Amino acid sequence: MRPTYPTWIFLFPVLACAKDAGDDTGATGSRPSIEAALILPDPVLETSTVTCEGEGWVDADGDPPLYEIEWFVDEESVSEEKNIDGLFFSKGDSISCSLTPLDSVGEGMAQASTVTVMNSLPYGESATIEPQDVSVNASLSVVVSGEHDDDQDAVTWSTEWFVNEESTQDGPQLSGNLLLRGDSVYATTLPNDGEEDGEALITPTITVGNALPTVVSVSIYPDPATETDLLSAIVSAYDADGDTVTSTYLWKVDGDEVWDGATLNGTEFFSSGQSVQLFVTPSDGIDTGKSVASEPVIIQ
Repeated sequence: MRPTYPTWIFLFPVLACAKDAGDDTGATGSRPSIEAALILPDPVLETSTVTCEGEGWVDADGDPPLYEIEWFVDEESVSEEKNIDGLFFSKGDSISCSLTPLDSVGEGMAQASTVTVMNSLPYGESATIEPQDVSVNASLSVVVSGEHDDDQDAVTWSTEWFVNEESTQDGPQLSGNLLLRGDSVYATTLPNDGEEDGEALITPTITVGNALPTVVSVSIYPDPATETDLLSAIVSAYDADGDTVTSTYLWKVDGDEVWDGATLNGTEFFSSGQSVQLFVTPSDGIDTGKSVASEPVIIQ
């Protein structure tokens, strides 16, 4: 925001220093002139350092350009320095400079120029897809680093998702159920400050990996059981990629590992009063999933 400044003003020569009065060789009373004053850069943004230059300097005495400058922001005089910056103005402000040509005889007619401080475009430094380890079980989103707006406007991002180089969906997230193992995915995301779009960011491309198989449920049959029963594993498993799931088994009796088959014979491995528990680990032929334990069965 623009600060408040005192009312005193200094005169500041631009581009050259005034010559001594004794150096003037032109006709008596000749004064310099300029065609126009020019504010640079164009456009002016809140981060700009702004200068005012004279165009078409004419002086019959041959004196080099010398100016008196005064800056106005929203018609309020703020400085007579050569340059002003964003400490003096904000987006939407009207900046004017009055440039008066000077030589050793006197001053010429002032020229003025006015510009409006324009909107600064929002931007970000980089964008990535999260999570990085992606499967069809994942929900993907874009994470932007280095978001910035020089005008301190609120920035929103519009995201477009591409799967195997084809535009698939617009929105902040991409559901894994739209993907298959091996798909390549990237996104473009566009910043907007409520007035204009900035430059879009493009994420690195990721490849959809294998979804781990999961055990949905595991139990021991029969329950309750006696020491003469043959215990069996009742397992339900799932693979999001549609792969066939196989399972490995580990039986524990009172916490000790005793067997790795699909069934457990009571006459060989347990007795009345002992606790039996089953651990099942799924595999889809590519990866193994998380081991899941049954509820323990107390042998009658």
